[in-house]
Order: sequence, then structure tokens, then C-alpha cells
Amino acid sequence: FPSHDISVSSDLPQTSEPLAYEGLNPQDRVFIQVQDLVEKIRQNPNSDPKIREYFGDCKFYKQDTGSEAEYDLGDSSCLILVANDVSTDSTIAITNSTVSENGRVISYAIFYPYDLSLESLERVVYHEAVHMVDFIENPVCNDTALACRVRDEFLAHSKTMPLFQDFLVEQGFTVEYRDWE
Repeated sequence: FPSHDISVSSDLPQTSEPLAYEGLNPQDRVFIQVQDLVEKIRQNPNSDPKIREYFGDCKFYKQDTGSEAEYDLGDSSCLILVANDVSTDSTIAITNSTVSENGRVISYAIFYPYDLSLESLERVVYHEAVHMVDFIENPVCNDTALACRVRDEFLAHSKTMPLFQDFLVEQGFTVEYRDWE
């Protein structure tokens, strides 16, 4: 299965975080933030219904230091893992899928503990959720690796765009139509 990642960009907004996240080590902070954002996305009526439903079945874990951990998923097909440390190649998150011993497709996302604003992290979580749902619905891509990647990224960016538009409107931006002709 192809994996998808998002790399750090220096132009991502940095904002002060709510007091609930103060004083936590980076892994614990991102672990709590991702869970909070998953719930926020699930409660947002503008979120894709498939993502809202899929996120209701996720298991959350923190990566253990130096061990090959096995994660108890029960009947879930969704795993969200927060890594110990930031990635060596500036990747913020990566999504992939695997097939369980009983033949069930399980998609998972790994989030690295970068210090992002909640707004940026929410878009990353949603973007990865699009990939996770797509891996469950379309586990095989028969095109070239590049064509599959382009299709997957276009899908994730296009489905994440309304979330970004909502954020901009909440921040006071307006949508105006002008006929330039």
C-alpha cells in the first residue's frame, strides 16, 4: 500500500495553545490535541460523513520508546499513533494501511510531535483522515505509483479545503464574487 506524508512548512501558523496543553511534553501534548481534534471533526456537521463515522472507531496510542509494540485494535480498523520524537525528515504525519491476520484492512496515521498551531494540526488530521478512509474504501490502486500518489493527494487536499475555508470565514475573511469582465 502507498503511504502518504506531510512535511513541515515554515509558513504554518504558530499560535498560543490553550492552558490544557501547557506543561506537557511534546508527545503527550500532540496525543491529547489529536484526540481533541478528532472529536471536533466528528462533531462538525461540515466534515465528510464518512470521516465522522470512521473516526468514531479509532484507537489512540503513544509510541513506546525502543520497543516493537503491538496495539490492541479490537474490531477497529483505525489506529492513530503519536510518535516519541519528531521525524528525521521533517514529516508531520504519515498514513498507511495494512491487512490484519484475519484479512481486515486497517488504516493508520502516525503523527509526529511538532509544535503546530491547533488550526494547522486540525487540517493535518483531516487530511490524513481522508487518506485513511480512502485506504479502507480503495485499498488497491492499479495506476503507477506517481499517478496513485497524485490522485490520493488531490483527493485529500480537495476534501480538506472546505475546512480551511471555514477557518478563514471564522477569522473574518469574506467571500465576495466580482465580475471582472
